Amino acid sequence: MSLTYSTFSKPLGINKLIILDAVPEDEQQTALHLVDYLHDISVRAGVTHIRINSADEFIENLQLIIDSFILKLGFKPIIHIEAHGSPSAIEFPDGSLLLWSEVAKFLRLINALMSNTLIVFIATCHAVNYLTSNHTIHDFAPAYLCVSPKEKIYPFEIEEATRNFYKTYIQTGDLNLACKKLDISKIFYYNSDFIFHKSFLTLITTLHRGKGFATRKEELISRAVFTISDIWNEWDDAKKSDFLKCSRQFLKTKLKSRESIKNYFDFYSTQFLGYARDDVFEEIFSHYAQNNHE
Repeated sequence: MSLTYSTFSKPLGINKLIILDAVPEDEQQTALHLVDYLHDISVRAGVTHIRINSADEFIENLQLIIDSFILKLGFKPIIHIEAHGSPSAIEFPDGSLLLWSEVAKFLRLINALMSNTLIVFIATCHAVNYLTSNHTIHDFAPAYLCVSPKEKIYPFEIEEATRNFYKTYIQTGDLNLACKKLDISKIFYYNSDFIFHKSFLTLITTLHRGKGFATRKEELISRAVFTISDIWNEWDDAKKSDFLKCSRQFLKTKLKSRESIKNYFDFYSTQFLGYARDDVFEEIFSHYAQNNHE
């Protein structure tokens, strides 16, 4: 049994495409070409093209998007970004830079306001670093779906990728199919639901087997001993030994229980995605139970 994308599908309600265009005016206008292409396939309503010259202007426009949710204007956008990029930052025509970590602060907030349904297409060289430098389950997901070039990419490759992606998504409403139209040797796509749940399955498998499980038990026992240090110091060796034996046996059963794993799932899923879906947990736990032979 393997985890499937079908479990992780959900309604998005996307009704707008915002194109933030920071391509210098003396270069191939890939963002404008995308707008023209969308018009050619009769997509005009809901498409907004915004010229960006600096990091400050970029931040201002992201803030306007944030404000629109606070004002409850009722739109759910795809954010498409075109610019130059490096492994550490996005670059703007006036020479200003914005670190990927700074970009993530704004996009994370927008994604949270959208209940983890934000689609971001970052059409810059090295944009995959936006994901690799900002993926942690201790913060909200940097996007629901993010499409980004892996390394250096040429304008004609950007145009081919964006046309294939948007045409397929607009005509079918199927994000998985749209992503399959991308050249995965050059373009990476990230689905936060799927990535998180695969990571969670790996996490609980590691924590509930072999050395990982033994280490986790001992860490929890050490914490327990620390909290009762005054009493612990009064016990003789026999009582300490009995406490440790009983604790290890209790944790061996308790930590592998469905209830314990569900609590972990609910906590980390809510922290990273903003929700914890019972149907997804059922698939993960079923997969875990079938493959956990210890």
